Amino acid sequence: MDSGEFTAKEKARLAPFFTNLEGNVFGLKLPQEVAGALFSRYSRSSKSLRRVFLEEFLSSTEFSLGEVLDFQAPQGRQDNLAVEKARQFYDRVLIGYGDDSVAQLGGAHIACENISNVAAKILEDARIGIAPLEKSTRYVRFDQKDPTGEYAFHRELAIMQSSHAQAYLKLMRQLFE
Repeated sequence: MDSGEFTAKEKARLAPFFTNLEGNVFGLKLPQEVAGALFSRYSRSSKSLRRVFLEEFLSSTEFSLGEVLDFQAPQGRQDNLAVEKARQFYDRVLIGYGDDSVAQLGGAHIACENISNVAAKILEDARIGIAPLEKSTRYVRFDQKDPTGEYAFHRELAIMQSSHAQAYLKLMRQLFE
């Protein structure tokens, strides 16, 4: 994202709601309901997430979101009436878009823009919200053979079914010895 995407006035309006306005990776400081609806709309737009927020959420008279979020900007606190308005807004967007996936967008929100498809797949496949536990490699003995007499290296099916299988196994075993 180009830092010149926003005017000084737009940056002042956006600043309370995002951890930064210039990077491709940033956090959102919004009620979960609003963030969920924003991500839903963003997924259907060619604009940046912050541009969608500015034009379609913060400036929208249709949703009256400016008054819903005004509580956050000056004080950084939540008041129950504003949160209730945010929930009502979320319900309107959920019904308006007819997209059940909006309901799944609650939680902590971090946006990554302008990344490669490979990087996107790595992030998606990581199951970030589930907090997986991976065995520490310091407890894996790569220098010892398993009960079948083999070292712990990957045997890609495509390689193992090719004419290169034996050469691959020989080379990998030599690397571990």
